Amino acid sequence: MAYEPNPDEMDDPAKLRTLIQNASRLGRDDLVLRCQMRLAKLAAPESDDELEHEFWQAVHMAEELRTAENGRTTRLSRTRQKHKRDGAKKCVADLATRSDFTEGFRILVDGGHPELTFESILLRHSDQFTAEEAEQVREKLGREGIKLDDPVG
Repeated sequence: MAYEPNPDEMDDPAKLRTLIQNASRLGRDDLVLRCQMRLAKLAAPESDDELEHEFWQAVHMAEELRTAENGRTTRLSRTRQKHKRDGAKKCVADLATRSDFTEGFRILVDGGHPELTFESILLRHSDQFTAEEAEQVREKLGREGIKLDDPVG
C-alpha cells in the first residue's frame, strides 16, 4: 500500500506547498484542499477568541489561493488594514453584510472553502452579531442561490 501523507501532521509550509504541487499534478484535489487548510491553520495566530482565529484562517486561505493563482505572493491588503482599524468582528460584519460579494468570498468559494467566507463565519458565530446582520447575510446568500452551513438555521 502506498504512503498517504497526512497534512494535519505537517508543520513545514514549504513541504506542504510541495505536497500541494504533487497532489495537484496527480489530480488529488481532496489532498490539495487538506494541505491548503493546514497552511491556513499554521499561518493563523493562536487566539482564545474563536472568531478572531477563524478570521485569520480565512484571510490566510484566501491569500494562499490567490498566491497560487498569481504565481507570486499576494496579500489581502485592504482586509488587513480594515482589521487593524476595526478588529475582526466589525470587519466580518461589514464585509459579510455588504450587498455584493467581496473578492475574498469569490476566492474562497472558487477555491473550495466556502466554510471560511466571512458570511459563513458570521452565521457560525451569530450570537456575536445582531439578528439583522445574520438575516441580511442569509438573504444575500439566498438571492445568489448559495447554501452555506448554517447551524442557527
